[in-house]
Amino acid sequence: MIRHFALLKLNLVRNGFRLGWQQVAGLIAGALVALPLSLAAAALLAVAPRTQPRLGEALLVAVFLVLALGWVAGPLVAFGTDETLDPSRLALLPLRPRQLIPGLLVASSLGVTPVATIIVLAGAVAGFAPLGAGLPLVVAAALAQFLLCLVASRAVTTALSTVLRSRRARDLSIVLFSLALLAVGLGGPILTGLLRALSDGEGRTVLALVRWLPPGLAAGAMIDAAHDRLAAAVAELAATGAIVAALGWAWLVATRRLATSAEPRPGSPDRSGNLFPRLAGFLPRTRTGVVAAKELRYAVREPRLRVSWIFAWLFALVLPVVVALAGPLRRPQMVLVVPVLVWLTNVNTLNLFGFDGRAYWMHVAAPDDPRADLAGKNLAAALLTFPLVLVDGLAIAAVTGGWAYLPVALGVGAGLLATMLGVGNYASVRVPQPLPEMTGNLWALSSTGQGATTALVQLAAFSVQSVMVTPVVGLVLAGLFLWPPLLVAAPLLGLAYGLILWQAGLRLAAEWLATHQPELLGALNPRRVG
Repeated sequence: MIRHFALLKLNLVRNGFRLGWQQVAGLIAGALVALPLSLAAAALLAVAPRTQPRLGEALLVAVFLVLALGWVAGPLVAFGTDETLDPSRLALLPLRPRQLIPGLLVASSLGVTPVATIIVLAGAVAGFAPLGAGLPLVVAAALAQFLLCLVASRAVTTALSTVLRSRRARDLSIVLFSLALLAVGLGGPILTGLLRALSDGEGRTVLALVRWLPPGLAAGAMIDAAHDRLAAAVAELAATGAIVAALGWAWLVATRRLATSAEPRPGSPDRSGNLFPRLAGFLPRTRTGVVAAKELRYAVREPRLRVSWIFAWLFALVLPVVVALAGPLRRPQMVLVVPVLVWLTNVNTLNLFGFDGRAYWMHVAAPDDPRADLAGKNLAAALLTFPLVLVDGLAIAAVTGGWAYLPVALGVGAGLLATMLGVGNYASVRVPQPLPEMTGNLWALSSTGQGATTALVQLAAFSVQSVMVTPVVGLVLAGLFLWPPLLVAAPLLGLAYGLILWQAGLRLAAEWLATHQPELLGALNPRRVG
């Protein structure tokens, strides 16, 4: 049975190369990220204990803890994109849980992540292995850490598999994935400071507490075995083995429960039937207000839109932290970076109707001026963007003391948004880009039957949009580096410039759309090719 599961996992990996270039690119990118990092960590673990023993011990504990957390959190993030992580797909097989678990354990040990983990553990063995009786204990500690990662990962994934298929869990996975990306960028200085704190005298208490955690017990066993404290190493290995056994039992119980219990039916949390969100109750009860309310609902419920807005909010939250931690960036002028958020959070302005798809027929069937549809979408974009810019501007101004630059940043941001919407309104109705049907993978792509012409026209529209915002950006840069009084005029001129372009784009788009709504509906719902 174990052999069958191992071959099944290898076949799934091999077949993944046939599903499209996205899967191939994802696997190659994962290998290019994981393997160099694992080699670097292995080299540090092999060298540091021989040259700086205290730093080497702190590094070993930190790496073992990160490995365990990564193995537990990684499947929770990738649950909706990796179908092999869903144990319910094996529930109908004529196999008992005691037969499933060994096979799944072996299958989990095959892949890029297990290979990277083995490389790190091999470096730890090379760095801590003594030439004596402690050598087998060091190897056993590395194997115990590997088993701990495998069993903990599978136990948590199986126990939470039903919850992970819900919409809220997918939102949480997006947040975790975004935080992981931010941690990669900011983790270097944080990890360096943590290792220094753990290796000096003041951090020994923290190190002692971390060593009582399951990964810390395995690391402690390796450290004690390297110093010929064999009794302590055996005791820590026994404790690690007991924890692995307890996790294995929990995995077995969760597998049995999953195979014998019915999955609860998802319910709707809001059955009031009120289209207008609570925080947007001030919207007018007109077609413009209704479209704006619908767009706000889309931003919360449409998975791909949630991805973009969650990324935007996380970036906005981490930006003041980066400015506060980086000394050279802690300047009042950094408040003027806030309008960049307008650009990053409104990448969909060139395709305002793309997420409507075939549902755009409701707009076609409603007898009224389609200008209200565009105005409602623009209003929703402003309501989603302005709080983000305001919060970030206040935070950076508080960190840097650049309160004088805050009105400039807000006015310029509003002008940029109006400019982008002006170009986007016209591009959205003349060169709409249909989006593929939603799949379980938020980052999956599929053909919509469109050629390269639409994409090239969209690229041209993006270039036009970039050129249109150049005067506003140039005015701010000129005031910042050449003549400071221009900063006073920048928000007023930028806002006036943006409003003029927005009015022009809205009028041109509404005039064309008034007599071509069926054409737009057909463009948003093309027939698939192949």
